[in-house]
Amino acid sequence: MLLSRKLLIFLVLLLLTSMIAFPTSYEEGPYSKGNLLSLVVDFNPKNVAVVRVLLGRFKRVYVDGYFLEVFSGDRRRLCEGPLSVSITSHFKGIATCTDLGKVKEIPLTPETHLIAISMGPSKVSSSRRSWKTPGAILIKLDGNYLSVVNYLYLEEYLKGVVPYEMPPSWPLEALKAQAVAARTYTVKTALWRRSKGKYFDVKSTVADQVYHGMQGWRSSTNQAVDSTRGLIATYKGKPIFAFYSADCGGMTQDGELVFSNKLGGEPAPYLKPVRCIHKGRTWEVLLSPDDISKALRKVTNSKVLGLSDSGPFVIVHTKKSSLKIHKAIFRKLTGYKLKSSNYHFKGSMIYGYRFKGRGLGHGVGMCQWGARDMALRGASFEEILKHYYSGIEVVHILKLFR
Repeated sequence: MLLSRKLLIFLVLLLLTSMIAFPTSYEEGPYSKGNLLSLVVDFNPKNVAVVRVLLGRFKRVYVDGYFLEVFSGDRRRLCEGPLSVSITSHFKGIATCTDLGKVKEIPLTPETHLIAISMGPSKVSSSRRSWKTPGAILIKLDGNYLSVVNYLYLEEYLKGVVPYEMPPSWPLEALKAQAVAARTYTVKTALWRRSKGKYFDVKSTVADQVYHGMQGWRSSTNQAVDSTRGLIATYKGKPIFAFYSADCGGMTQDGELVFSNKLGGEPAPYLKPVRCIHKGRTWEVLLSPDDISKALRKVTNSKVLGLSDSGPFVIVHTKKSSLKIHKAIFRKLTGYKLKSSNYHFKGSMIYGYRFKGRGLGHGVGMCQWGARDMALRGASFEEILKHYYSGIEVVHILKLFR
């Protein structure tokens, strides 16, 4: 009798804990079952409050969650319980789902997709990575892989980005500047990809912004996101390409030269070089004649005779002609052996070239170490942003759609 009473008390406490952890029911709140289905099936390209994050492309993926349900693209309920999806040897997707104790196999074709929704955060796992994330999970067959896309609200996405793009221990004003830059980058990139008909807005890697879901949430970075909620940087009424890098080495780079392909021909006068109070760490790299020749095979078939240092450019002298390459592009050609785009060099094609530089990364837009130093000196997040992005305004996102 005493044991039964203790068991009853334990079960009641467990139920109460569950209610506290997941107060939103299936029928209520922004992440209710109906709303989650609508996020995916009725996705509105103009709704920038919702972000579609490409978690990755995998051969096998596993999804689990609190009261997980799986639907097909036409809203048909398929099963309830853990979902495992894999690619067979014939490049077909096979989903295995447990529904009321019974195991079901669901074929996945290029014309269909699966939607996994959970009352609480879902756990998404592959052989390489895992995420704990709110929102809905879409899985579709994409060539020889499974594309996994997380649909969630912009502000919650940012809480899983900011702590991975800037140390949570840094000053709050720097974190707030990072939150606004990340939000602006997300909105600008999402609008561009949606105009091209893409099925995702941002990637979860350094190709866009690192996103690890709820695992990395910290009180300081959550505060930075919440206190700047909805704020973005604009130039002449449009969101900017809010690029940022770790350490510009004392001077930022010209975004129109470094990222001409990403800008798509759109002018970006707000990405012109500006001085930075953070002088950056110094580095030195020696590239052999063979290193130089291999790097430049991607841009010329002619024999390389030598290099000249010309401000922000590397002049490549060949048997046929001379090429003018921006230092950021040259850095990319070397396979990023050069740690930043802020460097000088001397040498020859006989002994090699010694490169000396400062900083870390492409150097365009906001310098994160510089933002930290400015915040330590008392600058606000708006002052930081307006220093690195010339001529911008910080406005609420709703202003874009009035």
